[in-house]
Amino acid sequence: MKGTFSLTNEQKRERIFLLLYLLLFAAVAVSVALVQPAENLGPEFENPPDEHARLRIPLFIARYGRLPVGTEAEMAGLYGGLYAMRPSLGLYVMALVMRLLIAMNADGFALVFAARLVNVTFGLCMAYVVYLWSKRLFTAQKIRWLFCCMLMFLPQQLFLHTYVNNESMNLLSVAMMLYGITLLYQERFTPRICILLAAAWIICLLTGFNAYGFVLCTGILFLLRFAEADGGARRFDSASFVRYGLPVICAVLLGAGWWFVRMAVLHEGDIFALEATRAYHEKIGALQIGDTTASLGEALAQLSLRGGFADLGRSFVAMYGSMTIPASDRYYQIYGIFLAAGVLCGCIALVADRKKRRAGQLVFWSLVFAACVITFVLWLRYALYTDYQMQARYIMPAALPFFVLAAHGFAYAGERVGERKPFLYLPYLLTAFPVLMLLYYVYRVAFRYYLDF
Repeated sequence: MKGTFSLTNEQKRERIFLLLYLLLFAAVAVSVALVQPAENLGPEFENPPDEHARLRIPLFIARYGRLPVGTEAEMAGLYGGLYAMRPSLGLYVMALVMRLLIAMNADGFALVFAARLVNVTFGLCMAYVVYLWSKRLFTAQKIRWLFCCMLMFLPQQLFLHTYVNNESMNLLSVAMMLYGITLLYQERFTPRICILLAAAWIICLLTGFNAYGFVLCTGILFLLRFAEADGGARRFDSASFVRYGLPVICAVLLGAGWWFVRMAVLHEGDIFALEATRAYHEKIGALQIGDTTASLGEALAQLSLRGGFADLGRSFVAMYGSMTIPASDRYYQIYGIFLAAGVLCGCIALVADRKKRRAGQLVFWSLVFAACVITFVLWLRYALYTDYQMQARYIMPAALPFFVLAAHGFAYAGERVGERKPFLYLPYLLTAFPVLMLLYYVYRVAFRYYLDF
């Protein structure tokens, strides 16, 4: 007699694929985290971007047991207290790990590597959440794995989980938000979904401003879910709102609000510490990158002349180090064709299937892609007037819906060609593509810089 919990062959294969997927991500991420230099040394600058500046925050917390204000001597340098004046929950988690290691007399690269492993762990969690989300998005197993591999094995996506930064935990929160809000629209309100969404919003609010568009748009979707159909009209379900909505709102306000109250107290009401950061830079004579007086057109023209938009495309795909480890032009061209084909097919599919979509689906995905637009606008403002570099790491949260569209496009193309023999294995080849491109870039390109051979 078979046990109650016996697995089918398909379920066993699914678990094997999941294990291989997570192990491959972990193996590549740990190897990159291990060999990257920690020093900010020229002329190649193969170290991760700004890691030396961000490391000051968890080291300060680990040594002194409190959050830095941003004006301490330990925070001084080109970027001053810039990172200390921003919400940095991921760095606070690293500080706890580093504090334990310091108590065991660890120092030097051991502390840096331990901090990097925290982000590798966040990346693994994100990979699993993306897998769970894919099961809600796509019915075909082969398309689910295509989506997971396209997103998590994009070289730059994986890179963000291998060094000290806030982007890793921020990306995890966006994946949690999108998975949670998808669950909410496929099911109904449950404590599990509400806890997931509350945790995602708190983490996002405490790990950086660039993904706040996702908090706004998924928050709107959360509130819209309380509107129920009633005889063709819509009514607000106040009972469900009191039971589920208010506790979530209160949890988010308490879980994330303390940071903004702290900033308001420290910086005379400047909850985002924008004026405080600018004033501090002027005080220590730090370089102000970018021309804050230039018009939008002038700033875009200047960046275009400097090759900024080409840098954006390359750094979205693969650009390790401090944007100093490029692949060949052919590599970027091939990857660009792959992504463009998926997005183009996805757009064609949206047009072709527009009559099949319900109004609720249109609202849902319109708001999700509106979050991508907000992310892009926030990044553009930062790139043009503060950082003056086209670094795609700040728009990586928008990659999640972007790759949903691409995977949907490849699925639509597969349906059109059917099961004819030349195309029978196309989904598997498409899934293998990002994996092989990742392995090539990491071990054939990046490691040649890291290991100097």
